[in-house]
Amino acid sequence: MSINLASKLSTEELEKKVSSLHFFKEIAHHDPQQLRAMIQQSRLYSLAPGETFLRQGDQDTWLYFLMRGELLVCDPADHSRVMGVLISGEVFGEIAVITGEERTMDIVVPDHIREAIVFATNFASLAQIRESGGMEMETKLIVYRQIVQILRWRVELYRTTFPNSELAKVPFKLISREASGDIAAELEAYRDYALFLAVRLQKLNSQLGPIPSASANPAE
Repeated sequence: MSINLASKLSTEELEKKVSSLHFFKEIAHHDPQQLRAMIQQSRLYSLAPGETFLRQGDQDTWLYFLMRGELLVCDPADHSRVMGVLISGEVFGEIAVITGEERTMDIVVPDHIREAIVFATNFASLAQIRESGGMEMETKLIVYRQIVQILRWRVELYRTTFPNSELAKVPFKLISREASGDIAAELEAYRDYALFLAVRLQKLNSQLGPIPSASANPAE
């Protein structure tokens, strides 16, 4: 059974735990108060061996970071069919929160590890471009830039793994940046680009199958 450790830790203790993740380092450098605001909307889970953490059909607004251990991406109908492996430092669940669609795979803790630790942050306050939700536009832009980097890296894995696939060879769309320096417009461009990449990854996954993780995320 998953245990939410965040309720037992102070904001300062949680901040120390996530400080090793590159995803949050840039936010802390921009504004430590913004990082603390994110942490206050977050959870820290301790997962037991054999536990199913996420299930196909789940629909939520949580973005996940594997801080310790290993997780398996499994066929919901048969957990012995492992479609991928998540390793410490990886971000997962980003496609579902970007597209707003249900999760398509089960995430399971392997039997051979003692414990998996997962940090989860609520993406809901980051997804609203014009509304604050306690998050500044500059903070949201930092988050979306990193999500785009992760999604592009995943697409690039398909390009290198399936060099002869016409679908995988489709060029990246470019982001249109506003010369006026309008942060809201740039943020909207990154949000739209993240959605474009997430939908493309769904198609690649559906037609070519999932690619097991070969290394940690580029945003690590």
